[in-house]
Amino acid sequence: MELTVLGPATSGSEPLLFERDLHRSTVHAIAVLPDGYSAVSCSEDGAVMRWSIETGEVLQALEGHDGPVLHLAARGRWLATAGADGTVRLWNVQGRLYTHLVLEHAQPARRVALSDRHVITVCGDHDVRVFDGADGGALHVLRGHTSPVQTVAASPDGRFAITASIDHAVWIWDLATGERLQPLYDAQGAVREVGAGGLYVASPNRSGIGHVDASPAHAVFGGADRLLTASDGLVEWDLETRSEIRRSDDLGWAVQGLATSPSGTFVATHTEVRGMAHDDWGTVVFRHPAPPSGVTALAAAGERLLVGAHDGTLQILDASAGAPTERHMSHALRATVAGSGQVAATIDHDNVVRLWGLEAGGCRATLDAHRAASVKPFAFSPDGALIATATARRGDEPAVAVYDVAAGELRHRLDHGQSDPTGVHSVLFAWDGVIVGPTGAGHIQWWALDGQRVHALQGHTQQVSRLALSGQLLVSEGFFAPQTGGDAVPQLQAWNLWDRKLLWTRPAHRADGERFAPLFGALTILPGDRLLTGTGEGAGQLAVYGIADGRIQTRWELPHEVRTTHVLAHGQLLAVTHDPAARRHELVWLDGDGTAARRWELPHEVRDCTVVEGRAIWVTDAELVVADLNTTDVLARAPLAGNGVASLAARADGTRIVVGGASGRVHLFAAS
Repeated sequence: MELTVLGPATSGSEPLLFERDLHRSTVHAIAVLPDGYSAVSCSEDGAVMRWSIETGEVLQALEGHDGPVLHLAARGRWLATAGADGTVRLWNVQGRLYTHLVLEHAQPARRVALSDRHVITVCGDHDVRVFDGADGGALHVLRGHTSPVQTVAASPDGRFAITASIDHAVWIWDLATGERLQPLYDAQGAVREVGAGGLYVASPNRSGIGHVDASPAHAVFGGADRLLTASDGLVEWDLETRSEIRRSDDLGWAVQGLATSPSGTFVATHTEVRGMAHDDWGTVVFRHPAPPSGVTALAAAGERLLVGAHDGTLQILDASAGAPTERHMSHALRATVAGSGQVAATIDHDNVVRLWGLEAGGCRATLDAHRAASVKPFAFSPDGALIATATARRGDEPAVAVYDVAAGELRHRLDHGQSDPTGVHSVLFAWDGVIVGPTGAGHIQWWALDGQRVHALQGHTQQVSRLALSGQLLVSEGFFAPQTGGDAVPQLQAWNLWDRKLLWTRPAHRADGERFAPLFGALTILPGDRLLTGTGEGAGQLAVYGIADGRIQTRWELPHEVRTTHVLAHGQLLAVTHDPAARRHELVWLDGDGTAARRWELPHEVRDCTVVEGRAIWVTDAELVVADLNTTDVLARAPLAGNGVASLAARADGTRIVVGGASGRVHLFAAS
């Protein structure tokens, strides 16, 4: 047997130049030095490293801090580092770096900024301190913030400092006098500390100015009178008039890094690193998936972007390279194949669906009607001609979007009538309409494709997680909140769609001493209007129900958690189980009399598994494996490039396999 790659998995040049594991823990900040060929990074592991931008080679380790180094800044011939040990160290960067000053603080130093003369520091007491960079003398204590300061920046001309607090106050300070000037904006948000350890909750900004959901966590000057601030979006300000010049609110996720260069403005979010042209923010000039562990630091050095991650790695990206077009910008978390077998679909963290041709390969369309960044359900119609995607309703954004698969175009917009931050959790096609399971009141809603609601099925009171259809019989898994209070309980329900009659309800069973009842799990329809799912009594318990009456016909009790189930020929069933203690997966054959007839152990590192046409197909982080179910012989292997595997799907005849990667890559294989 052979596995052949179908078409190019990606197109366009690859922006990633190289990646280095320079730190053992979170990279907190990166600064480019004036020499243009080296940068300095600091980390939770306490290390401060100077390294080559061209090769990633470590040039010098800066020693002196005792504990995590939380921030740094470079300007002219100076580098400043701020540590959890309460010190800010000023380094001379002419030639080999050496310590010039050590500034002591009573609390951990969290942020630092530099002007030509000043060292500006932030620690845990809400004040901002200004020191003389020549001799370390204390010049000013900038008081006024009543909540922790998120960020600090100094203007290019050295006249002003910008500070932002979690209460949305963004202040401008005269560094020569220490005077507080007219604020950039001040929402006067209320802030409450929750417990110990520095956890704060701030009320939203309702001033109509600046950022809405969170105060700026990043501030970067783009000139003497231009400032960029970022949190839930990106705003450019005119400091002289204290007014917004332009903004970008389509990033989906909060900004985790912000940098500027002559070629553009770069922002990093949970899912991607994006570059925008200075003269046209509507034009995205660069895109690349974020590191799997998330971005924690970003800096620009000419055409190179320096990206620090939670796991301590550093990526060097070529910002002049075109981002690959046939890939997701974040984890390809789910994959499915249309019933026609001609098209596959994958979805990512940003709720973007891509369609892939399964004959010649390649991306056929990108479906992106939902601006809200979240992973929501999607489903093909039975004939594969339509695909529905769902998300939270926000403004004029549809709750459910229905696309024509052949044309890759939006055909219908369906709104379920509720505005809910978590939106729709389940969607499927039923004849000439779409059935959705929204959150909120938990009512299942059946919509015709013209946008008219056909029925509302009122049974669950909270989130509807799964739906399955067998002819006119609908099965749902959702939650019901007891009237007497307490946590919501998962429950199965079955409906007759013709008369909207509730046939039966089965709640999950919560064991004594347990706070939450177990979920039922995946809903698999079997021939004869039967349902395969969990019993609601434990992670390893499965049952076959008659959908019409809800009676259990067959029951299995397996020792480990059931991850997924498959229906084989002749009515035989197969379950994929997971033993977390032994880190082991098993394929377990289930006979109709309630016994486990046969077991087959899979590699412990297996990420996903499916079964088609007498073959077991599984993926690890490194490879795709196809094996014979009867002999357990491995029939074929194929290496997988990218940072881990997130999803797997196969055509019913096993001749086409789709693998979605954590890096956003999608691999398409033909199996002979």
